Amino acid sequence: LETQLRLQLDVLPHDFDPASGQMQLNASLLETLLALDKPKRPLLVDDERSDYSGELQLISARLDLVMAMLGRVSPAVEASRHPLRLNACGALLDPALTGSGTTESPRRLLRLYFEHCPSVALDLGGTLDPGHPGFIGFDALSPAVHDALERLVFMHHRRQIAASRGK
Repeated sequence: LETQLRLQLDVLPHDFDPASGQMQLNASLLETLLALDKPKRPLLVDDERSDYSGELQLISARLDLVMAMLGRVSPAVEASRHPLRLNACGALLDPALTGSGTTESPRRLLRLYFEHCPSVALDLGGTLDPGHPGFIGFDALSPAVHDALERLVFMHHRRQIAASRGK
């Protein structure tokens, strides 16, 4: 299963050290993205049980406003986005972005910047596949990152299918 995205990204020649604590940050970022991408449901608060229902509604409205503000994309940011195909095993990008890996090390660090968290990058280390130009196969993903990445891809894929069916 894979999904097609258009994101800001960087591809760097780099050896990725999964023990550096980055995996925990990646897992946390993916869980945050999954939570922010969930469909919004109205708050159902029983007024008899909680005196804070008004405050919860206000907090929800403020969070919606902040998310709308973060979701606005400037033309400069939109121009810097690149299409890619992503799944839990790797990413397929324009080969011009990844380089060939023949003259330099085939190791790459793929940095993905999602709309909801534009200042925090998802760093995924991998290796260029010489048989498939532009493909970076991820390696050394922790089970938590792999699972969260699979769920994120599934959610985006499901939305793309629904959009293509006009739902």
